[in-house]
Amino acid sequence: TQNLRKSLIMDFITNTSKDIYLELTEIIHKHLDLYIISSDNTVKLEKNGLIIPVDQRQIKVPNPTFSIQFDPFEEKELYIRLNSIYGVFGAIQLKTPQNFHDTNQLKEKLYIFYYGAVLTLVLYNLFIFFYLREIIYLYYVSYVSIFIIWSANYKGLLLPYTTMEIYDQLQITIPVFFS
Repeated sequence: TQNLRKSLIMDFITNTSKDIYLELTEIIHKHLDLYIISSDNTVKLEKNGLIIPVDQRQIKVPNPTFSIQFDPFEEKELYIRLNSIYGVFGAIQLKTPQNFHDTNQLKEKLYIFYYGAVLTLVLYNLFIFFYLREIIYLYYVSYVSIFIIWSANYKGLLLPYTTMEIYDQLQITIPVFFS
């Protein structure tokens, strides 16, 4: 465990409840290993990240999330090793199970509203294109459609429905969207 302590992000946490969730706010981490060292020096390894399909994760959400069980007031050392496809950024959040589920439900509702509004924009401009036959509206529809794919891929909404290879191929939408 000494080499482990030297090479990884580390924190000590003490919990006052039975379970907590450790969530990373960004999905871009390809490999993510969480080492949990208990007070009796036993090491438990849990894996997550883009390399693990969402349906094979312990908690089936796009963001890498771990469930950590505690005895009341037990102290554990946590070490995180990650390999990201981009620069490493984002936050690590500790949440109660109720807070985690409430936050995810709110995000899902906001995504439905947001993507519904953007899709309405696409359909409206498509209708205008068919009515006026001005090519500029078709360009705009293409631009907004690529934006929808890019943002859904970036936020991990497509992750449960795609493979890692398709996720990597959809990264082409980044330069296409910004050009």
